[in-house]
Amino acid sequence: METYITNKLLKLYPTRVVEKLSSLHTSLYQLIGAFAHENSKTIKEFLEELGFTYITGQRGVRSNFDAITARLLIDEYGISQSELAKWQGISRQAINSKLSNNTTGTEWITNELLLEEQAVIRDMIENKLFTIHNEDLTIAIRTNYKRAAIIIVNENETKVIFDFPELINRLIKTQRLDIFSEIDLKIKAGIKPVTIMGNTFAYADTVIRNKIRSQSRKRGVSEEEYCKLHGYTGITDGRSITDEEIEEIIKLYVVEKNYVHLLHNDEHYYRFTNRAHRANMSLDKFFEFFGYIKVDSRLNTSYESKIEEYKQEIRRYLIEGSEKKVLLKSDSGLYRRLYPFAKRRGITLEELLQDLGFERVFSIESNVTFFNSYETNSINFKDIILAELENIQGNMERESSASEKIKRNKQLVRKLKELYSHRCQLCGKENAIPQIQKEDGTYYVEVHHIKALSTAGLSGSNEHVFDDRLDHYSNAVVVCPFHHKVLHYHDGGFERIVQQESDLFFISKKETLLKIEINFHLSGKKNDIITIS
Repeated sequence: METYITNKLLKLYPTRVVEKLSSLHTSLYQLIGAFAHENSKTIKEFLEELGFTYITGQRGVRSNFDAITARLLIDEYGISQSELAKWQGISRQAINSKLSNNTTGTEWITNELLLEEQAVIRDMIENKLFTIHNEDLTIAIRTNYKRAAIIIVNENETKVIFDFPELINRLIKTQRLDIFSEIDLKIKAGIKPVTIMGNTFAYADTVIRNKIRSQSRKRGVSEEEYCKLHGYTGITDGRSITDEEIEEIIKLYVVEKNYVHLLHNDEHYYRFTNRAHRANMSLDKFFEFFGYIKVDSRLNTSYESKIEEYKQEIRRYLIEGSEKKVLLKSDSGLYRRLYPFAKRRGITLEELLQDLGFERVFSIESNVTFFNSYETNSINFKDIILAELENIQGNMERESSASEKIKRNKQLVRKLKELYSHRCQLCGKENAIPQIQKEDGTYYVEVHHIKALSTAGLSGSNEHVFDDRLDHYSNAVVVCPFHHKVLHYHDGGFERIVQQESDLFFISKKETLLKIEINFHLSGKKNDIITIS
């Protein structure tokens, strides 16, 4: 009897997925039911012993299928039939059958997300979790390298979301999960960055290199283009000498300060000239790129000649009508030559220009503008708070107890916020950024350190003095949460302030400007916090 039933079923269900047996093949259903009952088994148990998958009517809600969307997820989003079957709680053969029969009893695509689902998804994005799966719920985040999709499968329904709520959409784009899959992030973690002629390249071992090759093929791009997506200039096999290795070799020929004396018959002369030629540079420009000056035996004469050459080039960047103000952008060739030269001397580019008799200014066009409404305290009230800040600061600097310093630091923060009526110093006069009003009627603001306290240990013997200066109210600004994130992350972060005419600006690593719209406590005199331009 078992052989008869098996052969009968194979003719009707060659994929071994048995569906709608009772309605389509009633007599066979009754025969199987009777035989299963005689053997103390359910129909499902009996059929599974014969090697078939039995789709029961009880599972109809969960088995509601959308073949069109399923095929989209498989073809474009790289979801396998086995993975989809696992989420749906059915066999891979059942998935294959539904796809073959174009089974579409419902539509999976929706924009509806429950608040609880949104909370879980936010947590997944922030922790870079791409799949959570248990008996009752599956949530998966996938990408076709252009657009993200979120798949939710529970005991009642399947949902596929392409259009997300604003916050989730912003998180996805921030974490770049719209273009990066889980394997992409693993690749990025396995890449070693190396610097070659000022550009950062990706170096990968054989295992990671093979994964890069595979992901590049999936995207239809070259390996170099793939690495550019991760922020690298390209990819290197490790045979190219890095900037760090070049600098170690250059140091062999440093005669004093940052002067390099290299003869034609020196061991590394050919290597340097070859690298300079490949970079389309003269040998002099090549050494300047690394912050050194190539000199002959007449050191002082060579150095003075090079400095005069710099001055002549700098004059080309003078602002019209000025004899000392220069507008030197970070993407200019001269900037790329002067920056390492200044760094090698342990000074900023602005300080180098000042030593050479020039003053650097920044284009107002690079100012990043955001706006908000602003009402402040009266002039007299500001003076009172400033006096209180000075008093608290003085007491804190005289205090040796760590707990007392922490207490007074909290007082400084509170008074600084009070000075600005709990408003952001970087917001403008027009309200475009939502403000967070607290229960007491004040606005939620935060205090940002201009120079991070984490840099306090970099001052050697002057460490105590340096710490005091950093932990000073003049090293802080009052900002809204939005601008606090801007200061930390926009264009690489804003790490210092420059003064231009009577205005103060934060300046980012990419040298974009962010104007301090309201200022009552920052001094314009030159110090470690503010650079005069």
